[in-house]
Amino acid sequence: MGSFIKRVVSQVILALLLSGFSSCAHELNVKNFGGSEESTDNTTAFQKCLAESAVKKCDCYVPKGTYYFSQDLFLPSGSSLIGEGEASRLIFNKGGVRGYKNGSVNFYYTNNYNNEVVPDAKYTRLRRKVNQGVDHIEVANSDLFKVGDNIVMFNNKLDSWVILEDEKQSTKWNGDHGDYFAKGGSFKVKNIQRDTLFLDTKLPFALPEHSMISLRSGISNVKIKKLAIVRQTDGYAILLEQPLNVSMNQLMIKGYGGILLSHYANKCSITDNIIDSERGYAVCIENFSSDNAVLRNNVVFRRNGLDTGGDCAIILLMGAYNNQVCYNDVKNIGERSRDFGGIFSHALSFNNRITNNNINGAAEGIGTYYGAFNNIFKGNVIEKVRFGIVSYYSRSNVYVGNRLNISYLGKEYSYGILDYGTLSNIYETSELSGEMTFDIKNQGSKGMVVKR
Repeated sequence: MGSFIKRVVSQVILALLLSGFSSCAHELNVKNFGGSEESTDNTTAFQKCLAESAVKKCDCYVPKGTYYFSQDLFLPSGSSLIGEGEASRLIFNKGGVRGYKNGSVNFYYTNNYNNEVVPDAKYTRLRRKVNQGVDHIEVANSDLFKVGDNIVMFNNKLDSWVILEDEKQSTKWNGDHGDYFAKGGSFKVKNIQRDTLFLDTKLPFALPEHSMISLRSGISNVKIKKLAIVRQTDGYAILLEQPLNVSMNQLMIKGYGGILLSHYANKCSITDNIIDSERGYAVCIENFSSDNAVLRNNVVFRRNGLDTGGDCAIILLMGAYNNQVCYNDVKNIGERSRDFGGIFSHALSFNNRITNNNINGAAEGIGTYYGAFNNIFKGNVIEKVRFGIVSYYSRSNVYVGNRLNISYLGKEYSYGILDYGTLSNIYETSELSGEMTFDIKNQGSKGMVVKR
């Protein structure tokens, strides 16, 4: 009987280990690595704890206390940074929470954001054009990849903002002129046959010949949870490039910017956080980021007439697609009557769902800008705003079942819905109330559909 029990216990332990059960008897405590409330810079202690967290698959635990930093704190893949909620405070006099790329902190972006300079990054090219809806690509060098690899692809076009900020080229903003603009996305290699990579999903866009393909270089499988993070200088409390499967949960963030996920962020979650942001966005998901979720956050966005940059609380920006922004509570505090909004899909972002959010006090509640297309805004409640919905040079977006209360006492016009220079937007069963100059205004748009 004894040997039988030993075999069963051994099998149970093995099963738990294989299922991802932590072999740690307890969390790794940053104080055991030199973390101290008396220190002016806890970066080294936290970095050591995070490195051990990644190796041992344990939590890097931050006990109650206030810990100061004077530079960026870089998270490795597989690490977990977890505290005790508001009582575990990280104060960044300089820098913020970042993530390594290919294990390095020494990367930067050129003027064209598609041309990131990342140490040891490996690239190849498409051999021939790929059409939208295709699930396989032919590359110049398939030896760089193996089945299961996560990759990014992009067409290596010049900076799209050159076109998007030039009103003389506005006819290009909103149409099927895809070759003018940068495009890119995240994929997983499902199979390889010679020089053909088979992907886990179909391409939502076409890519021209000689587009670039590379292995992902950002961090993956990371948790940041139950911490108070304060950034004292301009910039974001959390800024991650090319992150994959990173969860940010139950955080309290305060500073000049909240959370920025940039460059092919994929399958990340920002949930159940309290974010109080000035100047920069509270949440920004940008540059071809996809399949991310922004859920149930409590957001305060502070702006005044002198602030520049960061024109809304939550934004999907520059080709971001298939993201969800749902059940967030956004409160806008500030003096600006322009460029001060709630939740936007902007600059060629597409196929996103913005649903069941509450937005209070913005100049503009929700909207689409600069060629954003095929986005769905549903069941949002927008109160005490100058504009309920703004669509500006966008196309084929659907607004359904939103409740708009307009309340603005300034000199400028106010609108329930402003549709400006768009193509084929649909507005269905929106409720309009309050005092406004125009309830629904079509200004140079084509194919606008309003269903009462």
